Amino acid sequence: MPPNSPDTDDLETRFWLRTVAAGAWATFWACAAGLAYDAFFAESSHRLPIAVVIAIVMAQAVAGLWLVPWERFVRTRSSCPNGRCNRGRRDTLSGW
Repeated sequence: MPPNSPDTDDLETRFWLRTVAAGAWATFWACAAGLAYDAFFAESSHRLPIAVVIAIVMAQAVAGLWLVPWERFVRTRSSCPNGRCNRGRRDTLSGW
């Protein structure tokens, strides 16, 4: 199968979109663990600041998922030689 066939592109697109979703769920569960820590183990004087930080992180994760056009970003093809620009997309999505 040629490297630029529609089936390959579709599989690659689904892979990167699932990578974004996996990062979002990881952020969600880490924040849930942080909230559990905050509720059960943090000193009462530290509970509000910890909860505020966790709420900000959760809001940024949700905003990143809803506001960034991930599918369009994933499907974007650069006019770079030899497909080297796909590395930037890979690094960005892996970092997310």
